[in-house]
Amino acid sequence: MPLEDQGGPTGGPLRGERTGVDERLLLGFRFACRPDCGLCCYASPAVAPEERGALLQLKPPPLLDAAEAPFATIRQRGDGGACGLLRGARCRGHSVRPFPCRIFPVHAYLGERIQLSLVLSCPGLELDAWLRDPGSRAPPEGLESERRAVADDLASPRSQGTIARARRDRADLLERARRRTGFSPLEDLRRRFLERPPLPGSRAAEPDGPAESDGLDGLPLYFDERRGVVALASVPGGTELLALRESGGVADRLGTYPDPTEVPPLEGAGRDSLARYLRYVVERDAVLDALLLEWVAHRPPLSLEEFLAEEVRHVGTLVLRRATVRARADGEPGGPLGAREVARGIRATDAEVLDRIVPGRLL
Repeated sequence: MPLEDQGGPTGGPLRGERTGVDERLLLGFRFACRPDCGLCCYASPAVAPEERGALLQLKPPPLLDAAEAPFATIRQRGDGGACGLLRGARCRGHSVRPFPCRIFPVHAYLGERIQLSLVLSCPGLELDAWLRDPGSRAPPEGLESERRAVADDLASPRSQGTIARARRDRADLLERARRRTGFSPLEDLRRRFLERPPLPGSRAAEPDGPAESDGLDGLPLYFDERRGVVALASVPGGTELLALRESGGVADRLGTYPDPTEVPPLEGAGRDSLARYLRYVVERDAVLDALLLEWVAHRPPLSLEEFLAEEVRHVGTLVLRRATVRARADGEPGGPLGAREVARGIRATDAEVLDRIVPGRLL
């Protein structure tokens, strides 16, 4: 969440053993919020009942919409615009911001366990350094207040009921999955994919992303230092890049770029970076549980292993496709994609990977 005043990063030991929270997917990361960004604010954050009073004291107060009881959401400013609290890429309610904003870029998922990961679309995360050092076990830097906010929320009476419901929901899903032909234990599949992540094949699938006509607020986003918050809209044969206004609507049409028909070639470092990212994807309980739910609900003619491998390859293809589009938009020469280009593809994809219906709960 953009800060009114930027502070320095803080470290500190992981508290996973003490709190019962799995924080291993935070290891090796450094974070410092970019006050000129605002990417995370192009959303409608949920507001708990106990948070409403302080927000409504702001002048003017934000507009709240009804959501899943007992929560409300802060209304966005027009189609594809930012949260009503954002002004000039700064949050005017930073001191009373709701819980989803207090923990970003941390993603907290309640399933069989409580697991924290990171939204790698956030430009405040030093993604390049993490990709270069996949074995780093260094404690995260700059995320102490976000981790503390998670711990405080988990200690509340409301969260105890949420945790219990999440475990029941996931247990019910797992029981349904076990009755299907082609089921394999998720942990067994996770181990196989971590040893050998399913990388994209040679041919890129047809683009199937959202179009501008579906609504700007449903398009994948990334932050560009020169252009601000940019949305990717599918058009016939390609992707159009749209710079968004904080107040809603399109500020500038940055061009339409053809999608590659073949999966772009990778340099050695680029291939290593993509494999590292896909391992991170399958390490997330939220992603595997969401895919398990899709497999059970839609009954594709594939085993669970085949279905998960296909979906992970699709994520990798999206990363490379968007990396190529971003490179073309910047006027860069073609050729194999390296680690830098893959990182930019991850930035334009990862929030969408996490934005799935899950059987558990998000804090």
